[in-house]
Amino acid sequence: MAKYTVNDAALAHAHALIGARRYVLRSNWGEVQPRAAERLVGPGLRAG
Repeated sequence: MAKYTVNDAALAHAHALIGARRYVLRSNWGEVQPRAAERLVGPGLRAG
């Protein structure tokens, strides 16, 4: 059977954000996710 661990601090933070209504219901995923090159190199850096 699979075993999972939970980051308790992250879970508490998520609950706090939800409780404060700090979440986005609708967003364009492509606008908030980094492009492949940014993921590989890092923000503000250039490949090559």
